[in-house]
Amino acid sequence: MRDHASVVVIGAGIMGLSIAYHLAERGVRDVTVVDRGYLCGGASGRNGGGVRAQWSNESNVRLMLESMRMCREFAGKMKINVWLRQGGYLFLARTAQVRATLEKSVALQNECGLPTRMLTAREAARVVPELDTSDVDSASYNPDDGVVFPWPFVWGYAQAARKLGVDVVTWHDVVGFDTATPQLIADFARETL
Repeated sequence: MRDHASVVVIGAGIMGLSIAYHLAERGVRDVTVVDRGYLCGGASGRNGGGVRAQWSNESNVRLMLESMRMCREFAGKMKINVWLRQGGYLFLARTAQVRATLEKSVALQNECGLPTRMLTAREAARVVPELDTSDVDSASYNPDDGVVFPWPFVWGYAQAARKLGVDVVTWHDVVGFDTATPQLIADFARETL
């Protein structure tokens, strides 16, 4: 392991490795990622892999639209299959109050370009035939939402980051560090923000 770096990212999950990879891709050199365990040992290796754009505020909807685009392109760019399955997400409303909340979110999502729509209980049962709709008022459904297998994202980012010179170090605890803002990072932040 290097004894110093311009950028140290703590945590070698999807977020940490993505940050390191994208910094290196944009020309930041001397990047190190440190993790106390193994790749996929934390939250990135223990989540369900849901990828959805059905959110109730515009910032999250737009962020997830970009995230979903990245998910669709990841396998080709990183040469690793993430098993993206876009079969849709169904959110159920059992009360008129929840239905009104979903309707408001669907309107926002439609404004952002999502094909989300409201469904009756009967229409929801056609999407998920096993669903007991006896107490379901309505549902929202976006057919583009889906699921990925998160481990290949970790492995893909780790492999690609290493190819760009990032030092990915596992089984090391971070016990302290000295910070500074090197001119390279300050210039990079000014250019990209």
